[in-house]
Amino acid sequence: MGYEVELVEVDATPAAVVRGHVDWDRLGDFLGPAFGEVVAVADKQGRRISGAPFARYRESADGQCDIEAGIPLSGRITAREQVEPTALQGGTVATTVHVGDYRGVCAAYGAAAHWISAHGYAVSGDPWECYLDGPRTAARHTEVFFPCCDRNER
Repeated sequence: MGYEVELVEVDATPAAVVRGHVDWDRLGDFLGPAFGEVVAVADKQGRRISGAPFARYRESADGQCDIEAGIPLSGRITAREQVEPTALQGGTVATTVHVGDYRGVCAAYGAAAHWISAHGYAVSGDPWECYLDGPRTAARHTEVFFPCCDRNER
């Protein structure tokens, strides 16, 4: 699949997440309940959902992944149980959309990273992905965001 990568400016956005340390093949089992916890805390604290659910991943030394599963909100929340406040980084991002099974989304990350390097930019933060469709949708759309800056401005 070919990916069209574009450079856009995004605003920093308050969000809430549940963090976990899970096997890569168990991510789906983690995401749904984590999103549910965030929604419950946001509702109790009077915050509205202001964007698509997202996840940020970091591979850990033990072959599992550290994950943040969250939702952008209308304002900052107070930490409660497993739900913690955070933000999605604002600024310049390279973005692309993956269509298809979640297992193939790594190719979108690769395309965005290649585009960043090939166009004179450098990664400037942790990437994240937003789920634009539900998990039962046949042709799922997952948007990948890679914070970046001009390589000469680092």
